[in-house]
Amino acid sequence: MRTEPRYLQLRAALLERIKSGSYQVGTRIPTEPEIADEFSVSRMTANRAILSLVSDGWLHRKKKSGTFVVDVQSDPLVRLARPVVAIREPERTLEDDYFQGLYWALNAGITAHGGSLLTVPLPETDRVAHLQSFDADPLILFGPQRAFHDDLLEIARNGTRVLLLGTTLQGFGMVAIDSDNLLGPALAISHLAELGHRDIAFFGAYPDDANTVDRLRGYNAAMGARGLLRKQERVVISPEGLLERDRSALEAALRMLSAPDRPSAVFAAGSHLALETVSLARSLNLRVPEDISIVGYDDPPFVSRAIPPLTTVRQPLAEMATFAADLIYSFGATAPRTYNLFDPVLILRGTTASAPPIQ
Repeated sequence: MRTEPRYLQLRAALLERIKSGSYQVGTRIPTEPEIADEFSVSRMTANRAILSLVSDGWLHRKKKSGTFVVDVQSDPLVRLARPVVAIREPERTLEDDYFQGLYWALNAGITAHGGSLLTVPLPETDRVAHLQSFDADPLILFGPQRAFHDDLLEIARNGTRVLLLGTTLQGFGMVAIDSDNLLGPALAISHLAELGHRDIAFFGAYPDDANTVDRLRGYNAAMGARGLLRKQERVVISPEGLLERDRSALEAALRMLSAPDRPSAVFAAGSHLALETVSLARSLNLRVPEDISIVGYDDPPFVSRAIPPLTTVRQPLAEMATFAADLIYSFGATAPRTYNLFDPVLILRGTTASAPPIQ
């Protein structure tokens, strides 16, 4: 018979003390070394058990003061919650349609709960000390880079709840909320395949971004599932966001689209990238969608007003952010899933059509 992990056994014992009143509401529980000695476990086991109860809302850590029992019956989480969102270059980032959609919906959701959202910059160095100084509960990040993962894990291990929006990054003490970036490409490729397209290119940006990695995986999986040939030369990813910002990526895209054996369709993993692809096609005297079909990703208002209007994969940004706001104020009621996925939908407009006849 499989034995339950030691930290979960300790967690159950500590939770029983909380529920029975042995650890009274508002009081500080023993320190990690004291708990480790009493229960004859390692300090790491004690740390994991305590952080699990912090994550579920039974305990609350106060910097330099200790760990205290929360009164879950009187719903003090609204009072205790101090949602802080950390953003690299806030003014520039919030000009992006994707981040705007998440940020303002999250802000509205937190306001509806009677709370307020504090926005702070995310520095390049000394991130752990900087972010812990705000005593966030929880600390929220939008699509953090993989390079930040270890710092976020350290912050979570120190007792801060970490909530990630728009990423697949996971780890102990962190909760991730994202749109399904494998399903989105599958919807796009399936649509194009049903229109008769067999040669479909992938245009992306920021190769180390978790969303780009997942969308490329989704593209490859969908192409394979449809029996479509995957060619490395059909994948172009700009490290600078747009193709025009990286000379080698732009030249590769132009070379591909101007070749006699050009692809009949492009899946562009971003809205701006998709409209840039439309512009590149036109510069080569290719008609969209008669000569080449294009599917984008994300659905800000301007893509529906483009000529032709963009066929795209829409992420449920408002639903994701509202769910995040609700979760912030219900952590103590139920244990949150560490990874929460929302389904995107394909919006059909004017940039896709049946594949042109093979010459």
